[in-house]
Amino acid sequence: MSRRNKLIVLILLLSLECVLMFWCRNRYMTVFSEGAVYESPASVDFKPDFAERNYLSVYIPVTSAVWVGKNAPDKGQTIYLIPGKNVDGMLFIRRASDVKPAGEYLAVTAKGYMYGRVSFDFPASRVYMTSGQMKKLSVLELTERVQVKEGTGKDDKTRTQLKNRITAIIRIDDGHAVIERLLCNGAPVELAYTTVGTNVHITYSNGQTDKDVVTTEGTDIEDVSQPEVSGNRESWLDKLI
Repeated sequence: MSRRNKLIVLILLLSLECVLMFWCRNRYMTVFSEGAVYESPASVDFKPDFAERNYLSVYIPVTSAVWVGKNAPDKGQTIYLIPGKNVDGMLFIRRASDVKPAGEYLAVTAKGYMYGRVSFDFPASRVYMTSGQMKKLSVLELTERVQVKEGTGKDDKTRTQLKNRITAIIRIDDGHAVIERLLCNGAPVELAYTTVGTNVHITYSNGQTDKDVVTTEGTDIEDVSQPEVSGNRESWLDKLI
């Protein structure tokens, strides 16, 4: 291929990339401004270089649904999810099918199928923030987990849960989803300090024999995942950042 032809191909590829970037941004802004609003439990994954990015990685624990399609879905197949709200007002998937519905829906890729349920990755995993908002984040308040007793007896079991209740505001439109913002105990995450939101009473571990104990209700570990935290809060924070 001549130098002239290589230059033409390069220009075409750059033009195509620009068009694709413009389309993606336009699609994102449309969903962000016009999409139906849902809320879901969430957890934040603070990667080592998170402060250098313009987004946070977020996990939404909406990853399976009842399958109502005629045939079992194949791995990698595009499927359609019908969103709804449970009794707590949180997002859940009513059903999944291989037929595109007329109303609100999400288009995702099937990961697996077992016992009448199909699994998938939630199609939104980032929330975009300004550098000013990122600098205000409290990593400890958004990710720390504590041990909670399930009863009042001496021998009652304990479970691990997030110290604070983290939720995501999600917009859904025409098969697409974006995370609009994150809340900590109902307030914006950049205000997530111990003086904001639900007050909690925590006895922290000494990092040796005893465990962290919190006496207020939070988000169960089964509803969210990673990062997991235990031990002394200061030593944990040093390792994280």
